[in-house]
Amino acid sequence: SLAALPLELVSHVASFLDGIDRLNVRAVCKHLRDAIAASDFEVDTIILNSADDKKKEVGNLRNRLNSGLTYIRRAFSGSKQLKTQGYLLIHFGSSLHFRTSVFVEDVEGVISTRQKLFHKIRAQHLRLELIDFATFPIKKIEELLGACEFDQISMSTRSGTLEPSVLAFMHRYSHKRLTLEMHDRILDMPTLLALPQLHFLTVAWGQLEFPKSPNWNKEKHALPERDLLELVKQRHASIFLPVNMENERDLLEILMVVSASDIAQHVTLKVFLPLLRRFLSLVDCEIINGEVDDINQIRPSEFVFKSHQYMPLITHGNAQMSILKCSASHLAYGSVRYYQIGITNPIDHVLLSSYWC
Repeated sequence: SLAALPLELVSHVASFLDGIDRLNVRAVCKHLRDAIAASDFEVDTIILNSADDKKKEVGNLRNRLNSGLTYIRRAFSGSKQLKTQGYLLIHFGSSLHFRTSVFVEDVEGVISTRQKLFHKIRAQHLRLELIDFATFPIKKIEELLGACEFDQISMSTRSGTLEPSVLAFMHRYSHKRLTLEMHDRILDMPTLLALPQLHFLTVAWGQLEFPKSPNWNKEKHALPERDLLELVKQRHASIFLPVNMENERDLLEILMVVSASDIAQHVTLKVFLPLLRRFLSLVDCEIINGEVDDINQIRPSEFVFKSHQYMPLITHGNAQMSILKCSASHLAYGSVRYYQIGITNPIDHVLLSSYWC
């Protein structure tokens, strides 16, 4: 039987067990409990996120229990302190779930239970979703994770800034595939400039007001065009942000910066027709009968125009710009036509049409 095998061998076998099996096996005897505690645990994804409200979390918990998943409960009291201070959800893969409040005994309870189920965990993806780092400092997050290895990190935030300790954490793992998504509002520019090089910097587009909406707030929902240029110079691999793009020469400068980049970069932004017309005049193109066309077919130009499937492409050096016509329908202000610009270097780095409106 497994109980008769050496601890190291049983721990290796235990590394292939999911959360439910770990709970069941460790209940057999002390030898297997020790083997489970000494084993590694491998999952696809680890997710940590702050619950928005107690009602929503009760629904999430019910769904998980009904699906047969194991949910290890911590801090389920209905105290006023818990409701006001918030709590954190931790998902180790699809079968092991924790919930903790900020109270020391609850955090220590989660850590103690985790230590009984595995020694080290490895995941392809670590997701830190909308965590209130003022309530749950990044140091506490790392304590909850314990010995943890991962290949990529996705983070999302809804505040206008990040704690210095969070920025330090991001820099410490800047060699990983690191992405950041902003909800509700854009981070302030000093914080954006303090970020390490990211694989992808974007916003939660579905949760932001659309330009020309009555609720549109350019200070909250969009970057000034010169700020986008500075972020492109920070050498992030991919950027897709709302921008107050008013100067066609700034758009041209972004194209030039990406063209001269010695790393693979991709920038996506949305612009409206007046700006696009002014920009096209700078690169010897114009809109004819609703379509972008080349008006310089004779003299040499540093800009090369060609039509690709359903979108025009403008090439400059190592960079290529796609122009995709889009529209958005909103009850508050009707249908709005805009153009989605994609700038990529090298030209074959990203299929520009892969970015949808």
